[in-house]
Amino acid sequence: MKTKYTWLKIISIIIVVSTIITTAVYAVNNTITETKKPVENKAEIEENKLSEISLEKNIELKSISQTIKTKKQNTDEYYESMAKYAKFIQIYQPTEAEQKYINQLVTEGYELNKLIEIYKFWLDTDEEIELIKKIYDAYEPTDDDEEDKHWVEAVYNQITENKYGVLDREQIHAYYDKGLTRDDIITANRLCRMGKNTITEILDKRVTGTSWAELIEENYTKSTKNKIQKQAIGRSSQTEQYKQIQNGTEILDAYFLSKRTETDINEYLDKLSNGETIDQEMNDYYSERTEGVLKKLKQQGLWDEPQEIKEKNKKAKEYLKKKAIENGMTTEKINKLIDQGYTELEILNASTVTKKQKVDVKKVLEQKRAGRSWEDLFQKEVQ
Repeated sequence: MKTKYTWLKIISIIIVVSTIITTAVYAVNNTITETKKPVENKAEIEENKLSEISLEKNIELKSISQTIKTKKQNTDEYYESMAKYAKFIQIYQPTEAEQKYINQLVTEGYELNKLIEIYKFWLDTDEEIELIKKIYDAYEPTDDDEEDKHWVEAVYNQITENKYGVLDREQIHAYYDKGLTRDDIITANRLCRMGKNTITEILDKRVTGTSWAELIEENYTKSTKNKIQKQAIGRSSQTEQYKQIQNGTEILDAYFLSKRTETDINEYLDKLSNGETIDQEMNDYYSERTEGVLKKLKQQGLWDEPQEIKEKNKKAKEYLKKKAIENGMTTEKINKLIDQGYTELEILNASTVTKKQKVDVKKVLEQKRAGRSWEDLFQKEVQ
């Protein structure tokens, strides 16, 4: 019974520590996540994945860094801008020409964050990239916070004179009454920006039974800008299969992923037509494209933790050291292990194991790095 209680105690420590580390997420590596298997050549994979986040390899990154530095921003604002820009080019993969266009506008005094927001919207249109500047220039801030949440779309409708259609509340509810969903409205809203059909034309076709697969082929995949080949939708052997997909936004997500991962669109559409989702694929894409970005920027002096976070990190680390000392470790031993590359959280967890088993903490840490879980190390003898 005592063993069970002690194990619950180590879990409690880990949970408490995890809460602190979440607050100080940038600097302390929470290593209680189970290591399923060692990752081979991880550094090489990360380098390849983040090669464009390099001052030496990406001229546009260097340009944007120099431009932002000339703005009247404090250090933390500069770091925040660089982080947003790096994640933007990783996730959306703008072409070199698109990056140059964005960077030129920043040089002229345009705000990077707003340009990125407009760029994301622009991807769902069949307009030339100059639309980004047009939307930015036409924007006039309002006192209505709710309205400002959709400022890009509002300005777009204004400068296009609503030619692709705008629904009021009554029209939206009328479509709900006809059996359509909020997702249907959102998908139609995105598709109409391609300029092939208005939003009402798209929704009316949906009401009469036209599938999203057909509507997306008609509007999205045939747009001048996207030039996406009909790899799957409309193929005679699979037309009926893809007509069963009810969620239009997931089909659009499938094209987004297919284009940026160079994955056959059929892989995603087959899953959707079988009633599955591609949420996991989307999550994996975002996490893989942003993993290591801040580290890469920090190595080049383009990012650092805000001072407030540094202070929280410092307090978190001191707390972890204090708990390890309570488990019988000395400050000298802790600092030596930190110099060897172990984190304060790893050291604390290892000290909790050694308190029970009376083995050297370094041996516990080595076996954890070799792939054993904390639960396994605590419950079974450390070799």
